Amino acid sequence: MRDRTASTQTAATKRLALGLAGGLAILAVCIAVCTLLERLGLPTAVIALAAMTLVLGTVVVAAFAGRSMTVFAFDLAGQSLPIIANVFALTTVAMALLWSSPEPALVGSAVAAGLAVAAVLFGAAWRRSGAATIAEMMGAQARNGDAALTISLLALTMCAAAAAAVMALCSEANGWVAQALGISTRSAAVVSAVVMAAATVLGGLQSISTAQLAAAGCAILAALAAAALWAAGIPSTAGDIPAPRADQVWLWLAACCGTVAFPALFSRFASARSGSEARRSGIGAGLLVLALSVSPLLVPPARHATAGFFSLGALYTGAAAGVALTAAALLVFTVARLLVSLRMGLAPGPHRGEAPASRRLVGTRVLLLLLVALAAATPWLGFGAAKERPGVFAGQALLWAWAIAAAGGLPALTFRSVRMPVPAGATAAGMAAGLIFAGLHLSGGLLPVVRYPTAAAGPLGALIGIIVIAGWSIASAMHRAALDPSASAGERGTRAAQAASSSAP
Repeated sequence: MRDRTASTQTAATKRLALGLAGGLAILAVCIAVCTLLERLGLPTAVIALAAMTLVLGTVVVAAFAGRSMTVFAFDLAGQSLPIIANVFALTTVAMALLWSSPEPALVGSAVAAGLAVAAVLFGAAWRRSGAATIAEMMGAQARNGDAALTISLLALTMCAAAAAAVMALCSEANGWVAQALGISTRSAAVVSAVVMAAATVLGGLQSISTAQLAAAGCAILAALAAAALWAAGIPSTAGDIPAPRADQVWLWLAACCGTVAFPALFSRFASARSGSEARRSGIGAGLLVLALSVSPLLVPPARHATAGFFSLGALYTGAAAGVALTAAALLVFTVARLLVSLRMGLAPGPHRGEAPASRRLVGTRVLLLLLVALAAATPWLGFGAAKERPGVFAGQALLWAWAIAAAGGLPALTFRSVRMPVPAGATAAGMAAGLIFAGLHLSGGLLPVVRYPTAAAGPLGALIGIIVIAGWSIASAMHRAALDPSASAGERGTRAAQAASSSAP
């Protein structure tokens, strides 16, 4: 059946695609020039500076091309992003997470599975709802106090997960920028803040989309160049991928469960042209990430260098920084929209139409600037590991992000996707139980499950949350049956379903 919410706005998308293709063509020429200059003896520091500046400049220019002053484009990218663009935008988020994880080869398959599951469960329904955030989607269906508590807790959980992921991505990106430009980590944080501000403030989700496509294009060019050199027999360290160990099942489960409930995915589902394209884009991105996870191209930039071709390694590092910063910008935008949704009383967001810039849009831009400043302030906030060992800090922060998303968001989204009637308060109780378990386990293993590794916090927290919600629902149904023993089983089931559906989001 045809999706009646499918967008017909394709002219702007085609214009941006042509501009982006021209920019990437210019970038390819510049790569060839840098390689030639390297062959002529140009200092490596100059090449690294040129590559990083070139990639980040391309990202900023692409974000400027996607600028917008309309609420529809700012919140939902006009709901007109082609499926191939949505696939690459989702892939950039996944690649940024993989590069920040301690085991990219192992985590790659987990993230790919999480993308596919999220697309099947939520992709089409999310796009057809027209909502920009989880608060708007669930708040449009329930208005009582218990539902508002559940939605607020879920929105704050998503904000916490996104904040942890932003710290991980910014920590890695700051290290790459500092290495390439020869500056301190704090100075690199300022550069990162400028890139993220341009990607978010100028056009919201629309400018983030064009910036992500530019970063993806740079990464694809670097990967293709590396593959060509490898095929030509030039020695390279691109194939140096550590094999996953058998004792890392919990890390795989944490990445998979955390990805299913990862807050950035829902913004990308909302930008698709139809519900079916939202589902297919998530599945396509999962397949692409899976292919990359078993190839020699999925390598952290710190280990990616082709012998005798320093410019290629410098370009790859710049592309990785662009990918990480655009993914962080998407997460910052998600946090801002969630906070705005809560401030507006959980009202549904704007749907199709060219609504003019409003006070809410101005307020969202100001909030984005504040959040970007906070994200860039990570080296100043007392996180010693963020300055001394950015890679270790990024891995720990990403693990917290996956655990929070899985333990707090997955139980609520699971019952929401299967449309199972849940009594008022059960969802909030399940989310709280999962989050408390995950927090205690991550902070030092204060519970009897200390024999499990830290990565088990997210999957076990999600399981506990689901058990609490299901147990509460069963107990509530049994209580109602005991109060009305004269009713038949069918009547009791019908009454229970009606009472639960009227009170749950």
